[in-house]
Amino acid sequence: MNTSDPDSTIGGVLWRSLRRQGAATWARLALLAACVTVVPQIASAQAVYGSVFGTITDSTGAVVPNATVTVTDVVKGTSETTLSNESGEYRVQHLIPDTYTVAAEATGFNKVTTENVIVYADTAPKVDITLGVGTVSNTVQVDPVGSELV
Repeated sequence: MNTSDPDSTIGGVLWRSLRRQGAATWARLALLAACVTVVPQIASAQAVYGSVFGTITDSTGAVVPNATVTVTDVVKGTSETTLSNESGEYRVQHLIPDTYTVAAEATGFNKVTTENVIVYADTAPKVDITLGVGTVSNTVQVDPVGSELV
């Protein structure tokens, strides 16, 4: 092999081989180049967040719209709050993987808390909550005005 001849180098040998192989080889090389470029981008586009969703109902199974749902990260103490929609459904997204509590409350109902809800990346645990009827309490405050009792 003569090293001064460009066709005798490795590049020259490959070039001659590609010329003989034709369009099919070029197509394979283009596909290989595309894979090498695209696959790392796809791999890096993995989800890093999770979410929690569910339905808020009462003890009869009727949905509870406009219930306040609070999802709290147990470790960090941060929380996200949302309202259930007209179908009683709620969803809290973009949660960092961790352990959470999910609390729901609505006017006329007792507050209910579900603990140890584990959220992993790219998962959405379903947490349905049933609210019990709350107790009604009245407070009467009397302010004496004007006269003194003797």
